[in-house]
Amino acid sequence: MGKLPVPGRVKTRLRLPPAVSARLYRAFLADVFAHVRTALEARPGRAVFACALQDEPLYEAQALAPSDFDVVAQEGDGLGARMLHAWRSGAARHTVVMGSDVPSLAPSRIVEVLDALEVGHPRAAFIPALDGGYPLFGMNAELTPLFAEMAWSTPLVMQETLRRARSADIEVVTFAPIGDVDEPADLERVRRELDPGSQTAAALAALELD
Repeated sequence: MGKLPVPGRVKTRLRLPPAVSARLYRAFLADVFAHVRTALEARPGRAVFACALQDEPLYEAQALAPSDFDVVAQEGDGLGARMLHAWRSGAARHTVVMGSDVPSLAPSRIVEVLDALEVGHPRAAFIPALDGGYPLFGMNAELTPLFAEMAWSTPLVMQETLRRARSADIEVVTFAPIGDVDEPADLERVRRELDPGSQTAAALAALELD
Protein backbone atom coordinates (compact mmCIF):
# COMPACT_ATOMS: atom_id res chain seq x y z
CA MET A 1 0.00 0.00 0.00
CA GLY A 2 1.28 3.45 -0.80
CA LYS A 3 0.61 6.96 -1.92
CA LEU A 4 1.68 8.98 -4.90
CA PRO A 5 4.90 10.91 -4.10
CA VAL A 6 3.25 14.32 -4.23
CA PRO A 7 5.10 17.17 -2.43
CA GLY A 8 3.27 18.21 0.71
CA ARG A 9 1.27 14.96 0.93
CA VAL A 10 3.90 12.38 1.87
CA LYS A 11 6.27 12.09 4.83
CA THR A 12 5.45 15.55 6.15
CA ARG A 13 6.62 14.56 9.66
CA LEU A 14 10.21 14.26 8.41
CA ARG A 15 10.36 18.08 8.51
CA LEU A 16 12.09 18.26 5.15
CA PRO A 17 11.16 20.54 2.26
CA PRO A 18 8.07 19.03 0.59
CA ALA A 19 9.86 18.31 -2.68
CA VAL A 20 12.68 16.55 -0.82
CA SER A 21 10.24 14.39 1.17
CA ALA A 22 8.48 13.44 -2.05
CA ARG A 23 11.77 12.52 -3.72
CA LEU A 24 12.76 10.42 -0.73
CA TYR A 25 9.38 8.70 -0.64
CA ARG A 26 9.67 7.86 -4.34
CA ALA A 27 12.92 6.08 -3.44
CA PHE A 28 11.13 4.19 -0.64
CA LEU A 29 8.59 2.96 -3.17
CA ALA A 30 11.27 1.85 -5.62
CA ASP A 31 13.01 -0.20 -2.92
CA VAL A 32 9.77 -1.75 -1.66
CA PHE A 33 8.83 -2.72 -5.22
CA ALA A 34 12.25 -4.36 -5.62
CA HIS A 35 11.95 -6.24 -2.32
CA VAL A 36 8.50 -7.55 -3.24
CA ARG A 37 9.74 -8.73 -6.63
CA THR A 38 12.67 -10.57 -5.00
CA ALA A 39 10.37 -12.19 -2.44
CA LEU A 40 8.11 -13.40 -5.24
CA GLU A 41 11.05 -15.09 -6.90
CA ALA A 42 11.22 -17.29 -3.81
CA ARG A 43 7.45 -17.57 -3.38
CA PRO A 44 5.81 -16.96 -6.80
CA GLY A 45 2.65 -14.93 -6.66
CA ARG A 46 0.97 -11.73 -7.78
CA ALA A 47 2.28 -8.27 -6.94
CA VAL A 48 -0.31 -5.55 -6.35
CA PHE A 49 0.29 -1.85 -5.69
CA ALA A 50 -2.69 -0.46 -3.78
CA CYS A 51 -2.56 3.28 -4.38
CA ALA A 52 -4.68 6.25 -5.43
CA LEU A 53 -7.04 7.82 -2.93
CA GLN A 54 -9.74 10.39 -3.63
CA ASP A 55 -8.22 12.83 -6.13
CA GLU A 56 -5.12 10.73 -6.90
CA PRO A 57 -5.50 9.47 -10.49
CA LEU A 58 -5.03 5.73 -10.84
CA TYR A 59 -3.16 6.18 -14.12
CA GLU A 60 -0.40 8.04 -12.25
CA ALA A 61 0.01 5.08 -9.90
CA GLN A 62 0.14 2.77 -12.90
CA ALA A 63 2.94 4.85 -14.39
CA LEU A 64 4.83 4.76 -11.08
CA ALA A 65 4.61 1.02 -10.43
CA PRO A 66 6.70 -1.60 -12.25
CA SER A 67 4.97 -3.01 -15.32
CA ASP A 68 4.61 -6.46 -13.74
CA PHE A 69 2.65 -5.07 -10.77
CA ASP A 70 -1.12 -4.78 -10.86
CA VAL A 71 -2.42 -1.44 -9.59
CA VAL A 72 -5.66 -1.04 -7.68
CA ALA A 73 -7.30 1.87 -5.93
CA GLN A 74 -7.47 1.88 -2.17
CA GLU A 75 -11.09 1.61 -1.10
CA GLY A 76 -12.89 1.74 2.20
CA ASP A 77 -13.73 4.06 5.08
CA GLY A 78 -10.61 4.23 7.21
CA LEU A 79 -7.26 2.48 7.18
CA GLY A 80 -8.56 -0.87 8.44
CA ALA A 81 -11.11 -1.13 5.65
CA ARG A 82 -8.52 -0.09 3.07
CA MET A 83 -6.05 -2.69 4.30
CA LEU A 84 -8.68 -5.42 4.10
CA HIS A 85 -9.54 -4.32 0.58
CA ALA A 86 -5.84 -4.46 -0.33
CA TRP A 87 -5.64 -7.95 1.18
CA ARG A 88 -8.62 -9.07 -0.91
CA SER A 89 -6.97 -7.59 -4.00
CA GLY A 90 -4.19 -10.13 -3.65
CA ALA A 91 -6.63 -12.74 -4.95
CA ALA A 92 -4.81 -15.51 -3.11
CA ARG A 93 -5.30 -17.44 0.11
CA HIS A 94 -1.90 -16.38 1.41
CA THR A 95 -1.53 -12.63 1.05
CA VAL A 96 0.81 -10.11 2.64
CA VAL A 97 0.05 -6.41 2.93
CA MET A 98 2.92 -4.04 3.61
CA GLY A 99 3.40 -0.32 3.93
CA SER A 100 5.68 1.74 1.73
CA ASP A 101 7.90 3.35 4.37
CA VAL A 102 10.06 0.33 5.22
CA PRO A 103 12.76 0.51 2.53
CA SER A 104 15.16 -1.58 4.63
CA LEU A 105 12.77 -4.53 5.00
CA ALA A 106 14.61 -7.49 3.46
CA PRO A 107 12.73 -9.75 1.01
CA SER A 108 13.43 -12.69 3.35
CA ARG A 109 11.21 -11.02 5.95
CA ILE A 110 8.31 -11.04 3.49
CA VAL A 111 8.92 -14.69 2.72
CA GLU A 112 8.96 -15.63 6.42
CA VAL A 113 5.51 -14.14 6.85
CA LEU A 114 4.20 -16.03 3.82
CA ASP A 115 5.72 -19.24 5.18
CA ALA A 116 3.92 -18.68 8.50
CA LEU A 117 0.58 -18.75 6.68
CA GLU A 118 1.12 -22.30 5.40
CA VAL A 119 -1.16 -23.89 7.98
CA GLY A 120 -4.55 -25.52 7.75
CA HIS A 121 -6.36 -23.06 10.01
CA PRO A 122 -6.88 -19.27 10.10
CA ARG A 123 -3.75 -17.39 11.08
CA ALA A 124 -2.40 -13.87 10.91
CA ALA A 125 1.30 -13.01 10.95
CA PHE A 126 2.79 -9.61 11.74
CA ILE A 127 6.10 -7.81 11.61
CA PRO A 128 5.63 -5.11 14.25
CA ALA A 129 7.00 -1.60 13.98
CA LEU A 130 9.25 -0.12 16.63
CA ASP A 131 6.64 2.60 17.25
CA GLY A 132 3.86 0.19 18.22
CA GLY A 133 2.12 -0.40 14.91
CA TYR A 134 3.01 -2.82 12.15
CA PRO A 135 4.28 -2.18 8.61
CA LEU A 136 3.55 -5.70 7.35
CA PHE A 137 0.97 -8.37 8.01
CA GLY A 138 -0.24 -11.52 6.30
CA MET A 139 -3.42 -13.59 6.62
CA ASN A 140 -4.68 -16.85 5.19
CA ALA A 141 -8.31 -15.97 5.97
CA GLU A 142 -10.26 -12.73 6.24
CA LEU A 143 -9.88 -11.87 9.92
CA THR A 144 -11.97 -8.68 10.04
CA PRO A 145 -12.13 -8.40 13.87
CA LEU A 146 -8.45 -7.51 13.94
CA PHE A 147 -8.95 -4.33 11.90
CA ALA A 148 -12.49 -2.99 12.32
CA GLU A 149 -12.81 0.35 14.14
CA MET A 150 -9.18 0.40 15.26
CA ALA A 151 -7.62 3.61 16.61
CA TRP A 152 -4.83 3.76 14.05
CA SER A 153 -1.55 5.70 14.27
CA THR A 154 -1.12 5.17 17.99
CA PRO A 155 1.61 3.32 19.93
CA LEU A 156 -0.94 0.69 21.01
CA VAL A 157 -2.05 -0.65 17.62
CA MET A 158 -0.06 -3.90 17.79
CA GLN A 159 -0.98 -4.43 21.43
CA GLU A 160 -4.67 -3.92 20.69
CA THR A 161 -4.47 -6.22 17.67
CA LEU A 162 -3.07 -9.01 19.85
CA ARG A 163 -5.77 -8.40 22.48
CA ARG A 164 -8.48 -8.68 19.84
CA ALA A 165 -6.92 -11.85 18.48
CA ARG A 166 -6.98 -13.47 21.91
CA SER A 167 -10.60 -12.44 22.42
CA ALA A 168 -11.63 -13.84 19.03
CA ASP A 169 -9.49 -16.99 19.42
CA ILE A 170 -7.48 -16.05 16.30
CA GLU A 171 -3.97 -17.41 16.07
CA VAL A 172 -1.32 -14.75 15.57
CA VAL A 173 2.39 -15.09 14.86
CA THR A 174 4.70 -12.12 15.37
CA PHE A 175 8.25 -11.71 14.11
CA ALA A 176 11.12 -9.41 15.03
CA PRO A 177 10.12 -5.76 14.71
CA ILE A 178 11.42 -3.28 12.19
CA GLY A 179 11.44 0.51 12.19
CA ASP A 180 9.47 2.42 9.60
CA VAL A 181 10.38 5.96 8.57
CA ASP A 182 8.14 8.64 10.04
CA GLU A 183 10.27 11.03 12.08
CA PRO A 184 13.63 12.77 11.43
CA ALA A 185 15.42 10.42 13.85
CA ASP A 186 14.30 7.45 11.74
CA LEU A 187 16.43 8.60 8.83
CA GLU A 188 19.75 7.91 10.53
CA ARG A 189 18.58 4.51 11.74
CA VAL A 190 17.35 3.43 8.32
CA ARG A 191 20.56 4.70 6.73
CA ARG A 192 22.48 2.11 8.81
CA GLU A 193 20.08 -0.68 7.80
CA LEU A 194 19.94 -0.06 4.05
CA ASP A 195 21.65 -1.91 1.27
CA PRO A 196 24.22 0.67 0.04
CA GLY A 197 23.00 0.11 -3.52
CA SER A 198 19.37 0.87 -2.74
CA GLN A 199 17.42 3.81 -4.13
CA THR A 200 16.81 5.12 -0.62
CA ALA A 201 20.53 5.04 0.22
CA ALA A 202 21.20 7.08 -2.91
CA ALA A 203 18.43 9.53 -2.05
CA LEU A 204 19.78 9.99 1.49
CA ALA A 205 23.28 10.53 0.13
CA ALA A 206 21.93 13.18 -2.24
CA LEU A 207 20.10 14.77 0.68
CA GLU A 208 23.43 15.27 2.48
CA LEU A 209 24.73 17.15 -0.55
CA ASP A 210 21.72 19.45 -0.89
